[in-house]
Amino acid sequence: MAISISLILLFIFLNVSGLLIFKQLEEKWKVLLVNSVLLYIFIAQWAIIFILLFSLIVFFGGRFIEKNKSKFAYYGIIFLGLAALLTEKLHLFPKSSLPESFTILGISYITFNGLSYLFDLRKGYIKAESNYWLMLLYLFYFPYISAGPMHRYKKTIAQFKNKVGLSDKNFSAGFRLILWGLFKNIVLTQRLKKVVDSIIDNPEIYHGGVVLVGGLVFLIYIYCDFSSYIDIFQGTSQIFGIKLTHNFRSRVYTAHSRKHYWEGWHITLNHWFRDYVFYPIARNAKNKWQFNLAMLSTFSLIGLWHEVSWKFLIWGLINGCWIIIENKVRDHFKFADTPFNRALGTTYHIVGASFLAIIFRTNNLSATLNALFAKTNLAVLVDMRLLHQLLYILPLFIFMDYFYKKAGEKTIDEYIGLFSFKARWAIYILLAFIILSMGLGQIEDAYYRQF
Repeated sequence: MAISISLILLFIFLNVSGLLIFKQLEEKWKVLLVNSVLLYIFIAQWAIIFILLFSLIVFFGGRFIEKNKSKFAYYGIIFLGLAALLTEKLHLFPKSSLPESFTILGISYITFNGLSYLFDLRKGYIKAESNYWLMLLYLFYFPYISAGPMHRYKKTIAQFKNKVGLSDKNFSAGFRLILWGLFKNIVLTQRLKKVVDSIIDNPEIYHGGVVLVGGLVFLIYIYCDFSSYIDIFQGTSQIFGIKLTHNFRSRVYTAHSRKHYWEGWHITLNHWFRDYVFYPIARNAKNKWQFNLAMLSTFSLIGLWHEVSWKFLIWGLINGCWIIIENKVRDHFKFADTPFNRALGTTYHIVGASFLAIIFRTNNLSATLNALFAKTNLAVLVDMRLLHQLLYILPLFIFMDYFYKKAGEKTIDEYIGLFSFKARWAIYILLAFIILSMGLGQIEDAYYRQF
């Protein structure tokens, strides 16, 4: 069951209606909680029981951790919390016994948010939550559990308690983000997907440099796909006054090094592994080798988070090795010093990242690698199906990139919000026209949902 536009509109309608009806309600977050739970019951049916059990483990486990300093009890609670993630990642529960739409629940996001709460509680950064329903909202809030990003308890709970409400400013900012996300997904992402599927899934037809181009297109596709969902749900959440954590640097595909890329890609996931995996290991490192080993271990786990397989273990290790090598040669190759060097660095990174993207995307690693290192079949370069899609994609991508470049460090909703009233509505109308005239149907499930 895909996250359809109608489901997003239903969530907005239910919450707007609820906040208007109960506008005198002091604890307005309860409206968001009720509607998030109702949607999950509709989507996941009886399988929601697993997540409710997890929420009880986090809530009562957190209170126990605060009152007791026993390491044995703490690690036991963490193990119970990890059980939900391990069950999903290791496929210990037959998929045939679960509702088809169960994966929409985003088990990884729920688990990681719950574990970060327990970790921070143990370190003394936060106090244990005394209200189970607030904890349930922190774990169950529909927008960020559906597509990320990951959140930290302290920042999120403060917003739920103090920021929930309706205003013209929040509605305008939310509307802009939703419209921008729909443009990226319905118009650009779906066309990129057609090109990627054609090239990567047909290694018997496409060889050599064409396969590398397929990796580059996938690199742009995965950014547009994932970030479009973030935009849509950030916008949905913004309507009610809740700001979700920024998860992508706008033009991350122009990164001039692998480190620069990871600093702007799925930021909340990377910060989670940095804070709760890398720092605890690296803190005890006595030399550079141990530090690098901590780096490799962290990236290996990031790879295995996507899927427990040799393919993703290799992908994670290559990422770790790449950054370690860059750290060693950084003084000799300063790609970010001048515009020319940045362009050179971007070119270098795109080639390497396209290769890694092929590994990430392929369903048949050996066949795809054989096709990659085979002689390029020049005849496929005039494949009309691919050229037709690329003729659509190129101007659309330039349009998107232009706005991101002009926005700079600002988010797209902040940037467009600086325009005059007439200019803003001209952009809205243009985006709506592009979506209606060039869109390829309703949005599909995000590629990252499978992880």
